[in-house]
Amino acid sequence: MAAGAREACKAIPLLLEQVHLSDQEELLRQSSVTLSSLSCECLLEVLRGNDGQHVKDVIVPADGWVEVEADSLTVLLQGSFIEEPETQVLQAPLALGEAEFLNIAELPVREKRRVRAVDGDCTVKAIHRDDFQSSLQKFPDEAKVFDRFLREASRFAVPGAPFARVQEAAGRRILAFLEAGREFQGCRRDFLATLCTEAEGVLLAPGETLQAGDLPKGHCSLFIVLAGRIQVATPEGIVFRFAGPGEVLGSASALDLVESSTEAFKALPGMGPAFCVRIPHAAVGRALQDCPSNAELWIKNAELLHREACRSKQERCRWASQVAVPALASTSLLAGCPQDFLMSLAGQLSEVAHSEGDEIFACNTSGKSMMIVLEGCVELHAKSGREIGCVGAGAVIGEPEALGLLSFRTATAVAVTSCRLLPVSFEALTQALSAPTAATLKEGFKQLVEGRRSQVRESLPLSAMLNLRTSLEEDVGAQLLCLRAERLPLEHGICWHPVADSDESGPRYSLVVRGRVAMEVSRGEGEPLDFHVKQGSVIPEGILAAHGAYLRAVSGDCEVYRVWQYDLLQAAHVVAQAHDWFYQLRVLEKETRAWLETRLVSARGQLLGRVPHPADKQIRGWAEKRKESQRRARELQEQLADNYLGPKLPLLPPKKLGTTAFRSWAALPGKAAPRRPPNNFPGPEAFRALKLSKAKSEPRLPPAWPPKGPPKARRKREGADHVESPVQKGESDA
Repeated sequence: MAAGAREACKAIPLLLEQVHLSDQEELLRQSSVTLSSLSCECLLEVLRGNDGQHVKDVIVPADGWVEVEADSLTVLLQGSFIEEPETQVLQAPLALGEAEFLNIAELPVREKRRVRAVDGDCTVKAIHRDDFQSSLQKFPDEAKVFDRFLREASRFAVPGAPFARVQEAAGRRILAFLEAGREFQGCRRDFLATLCTEAEGVLLAPGETLQAGDLPKGHCSLFIVLAGRIQVATPEGIVFRFAGPGEVLGSASALDLVESSTEAFKALPGMGPAFCVRIPHAAVGRALQDCPSNAELWIKNAELLHREACRSKQERCRWASQVAVPALASTSLLAGCPQDFLMSLAGQLSEVAHSEGDEIFACNTSGKSMMIVLEGCVELHAKSGREIGCVGAGAVIGEPEALGLLSFRTATAVAVTSCRLLPVSFEALTQALSAPTAATLKEGFKQLVEGRRSQVRESLPLSAMLNLRTSLEEDVGAQLLCLRAERLPLEHGICWHPVADSDESGPRYSLVVRGRVAMEVSRGEGEPLDFHVKQGSVIPEGILAAHGAYLRAVSGDCEVYRVWQYDLLQAAHVVAQAHDWFYQLRVLEKETRAWLETRLVSARGQLLGRVPHPADKQIRGWAEKRKESQRRARELQEQLADNYLGPKLPLLPPKKLGTTAFRSWAALPGKAAPRRPPNNFPGPEAFRALKLSKAKSEPRLPPAWPPKGPPKARRKREGADHVESPVQKGESDA
């Protein structure tokens, strides 16, 4: 690739390198909310940065003490510990002091913590806050998430002060949240302070569950969101709203207005950690008894909000079942997935709307989701600015982004008309696959991702079809095409039906890399007409769909890839001048199209000849009658020959045996004459009786005199040719 091409392509990074964590690093990630909120790349920078100097290893002997410092994240990685003075046994892996490490509220506020190792050789890891911040600044997305989180979850309580004094500066922000919301509208501040006397802080990792949705009556707590985002979902997993700082969750369950909890609370995946205040059910009951007048106002507000939430929940479930699930099932990525999996995935999604002329996303911008077009038309432009296609309702844009294979957009999308889109993010797909019932699907998606990575490493299907003069390892456009090509899992006898050019996503091509593939044209009843398709063909599926043809794998080693035309064009036009592989594909496509047209026209003629005609019954009757008449005529001819004409004349021997006089079967030397059947036929007398009588007057020829011709010429000719005899001369003289 030329230097200019590399410069033009380097702005599209392909996330093809898998990030592998060691077992110890994975254990660290699972034990800490802070570390689990980071991406794999950022986590590796924190753990391995500065040659691993950011993480300090401490081996604690039995009965050894470990002090939890406020400016460090302490992770108990291996062994058992006892926290003094509460004598509570702590089992590794466990992170301590994360609230102080992040400089957010710790509820309830503890004194300086110390833990004692119970077992020998316990392992402790420590990460200093300054090292963590320096590594975080190298990743702007993670830094932005943590900055927002720290602003929302700034310290609410002064270290060492009891949280019961919420009327002081320590709890003013919580009280302001509660007073501003509709939940406690009209309630007095002293009631809210009493309600929060037993509150405790809960720090959640992305995707971690705050409360399940099937708790019985009397076991549900009240939650106040202080920082981050919490998704509120039904027990089936359908998310119907998101809660931000200041919102109160679980009032109907905490007040026993429902028999069991009907809402599940979980930290929103991909949005960093979340911080909430949990008020136990018993504390809620005591606050209601202490302030009956405020309790009535709270219950009234909670009932009103619960009814609104029920209506919102019904509308959300209806949208998920009637709009989102059919749209997901129509995609090639999710087609065939179970209904419950699609429902759980649809519950996490929400559609977005764009007006005519809006730019949906731009090339080289961050993007980790695929877009399903629900309504309207979207125009796509390559990085070079060339228009590469226009897709409609039902089309899918950016499938590798949803699989986590790409982190940046490789094309620009503009709304041609008013559009409704359904984004399917990588985080939502990962969360849906994390369910215990989706273990088989999770393994299938893992194999799919690994297969796409393998295609890029081996440059398939381009390297197997084309005779390339240069390597494709540095060709970003070729790698992009290999990444977006869909490999069909074909076995012997499996058929796949082509897509018409009028499809919502535009034309599509099938690339036959290996194996025996047959094109079949159905003709209704009977075996279909089939034609062999050679390897290395680029089949335009539109021409097959127009003639009602389809493709079938004949051998078990078939390797076929499918690619949309706009994916092919955006890969080719990453730079202004397309590369050699694109023009080779165009030549193969033209050759295959010409061959298909001849075969399909021939097959169509055969099929039209077999189409039933209204007069077929009469035509077949006439043909049978004609055949019967011909048979009867042949029988009459044979009967006439047998009765009147006698046997046929014997054949003469070949000429090489002699003259005609000698050529007779009876006179052949050394060979007996052939045996003739007895002559039982009537003799010549029988035929004389059939002879017609001779006519009495026979026709006469016209006289030859007078001769024809002009008189003068005739006399001259006669004078020259005729010589008179003496008798004739005398007669003429007389």
